[in-house]
Amino acid sequence: MEKSVQSLKNPLKRLSQNSLELDKPLFRLGKAEITLKKAFLLIFREIYLFSRNLLGLLFHPYKTLRAIRRENDFSQAFLLFSWPFPIWLVLMIFVLIIKFFFHPQGVFNIIISLLAISYTLFAIIYSLYIIYWLWFYFKLQRRIKNGSIE
Repeated sequence: MEKSVQSLKNPLKRLSQNSLELDKPLFRLGKAEITLKKAFLLIFREIYLFSRNLLGLLFHPYKTLRAIRRENDFSQAFLLFSWPFPIWLVLMIFVLIIKFFFHPQGVFNIIISLLAISYTLFAIIYSLYIIYWLWFYFKLQRRIKNGSIE
């Protein structure tokens, strides 16, 4: 009688005694799965930080630059300051391939040219924006260091 009362009090103990082992995981992850899981989490983290910092540069650039400098996260700094240029390079290669191998004419040629020109202008404007705020940030930091601004 006492044994059945104890098993009712602790159902997990009763289940583990009945050849159902709850302590062991249902499956074990191999090294490849663990590596893929870590890679996925790292990619997800970098995408989140990149989008957060990109929006921060849009709405409060000085504060974002200060946070990036304080964190010493060089991967985020590299991503934020260089992301338009690999895309620009791929776009230019794509445009050159289309223009030299397919010889587009008419509206399609105009669309491809406008796409290349507009993205080039966007990359230049983004670069100038970043250069301005970096200049402003370092100028203000130098003033703070010299003691002219508290």
